[in-house]
Amino acid sequence: MLAITTILAVTATSAAGNDAQSPKSGQPSSDLFRTDERGALARLKLAQSSPQPMAAIVYADINCFNIPTMYVKDKGWGVGAQANKQVDVYRDLFIDGQWWKTTENWPWTSSTGSWSTPTGDHGTLIGGARYMLWVTAYYEATDSYIGRATDYCDM
Repeated sequence: MLAITTILAVTATSAAGNDAQSPKSGQPSSDLFRTDERGALARLKLAQSSPQPMAAIVYADINCFNIPTMYVKDKGWGVGAQANKQVDVYRDLFIDGQWWKTTENWPWTSSTGSWSTPTGDHGTLIGGARYMLWVTAYYEATDSYIGRATDYCDM
């Protein structure tokens, strides 16, 4: 699982550079300046510029379903973080490289440093697409970066 997450993180970083463009035309997206999309890209830049010295690991999990309706389930979790701290977790969802929505949660780490978000359940009408999840975590009190993970599924 760790090797897959690492490979997906590299793929997501490459895709992030193309988020501002329409995948077919190579032209800037008409909704480039949506506040939430800028927030997702700003979190990516901050994550890349402020590495966490601890060995905390962040995980992302997304699954696509098409029975009886189309929907996506996503979840973020982590281990090895500082014990008994509140975490600020962003779950950014993309459809074919375009920002779709962001969910923010504030779980507390356990005494062993593990944490998890509730499972997100999102209905969709878009089939034949790749859904990507970016989970980015920070310590709430200090806004210190913990880590980021990605996962994707195809509808």
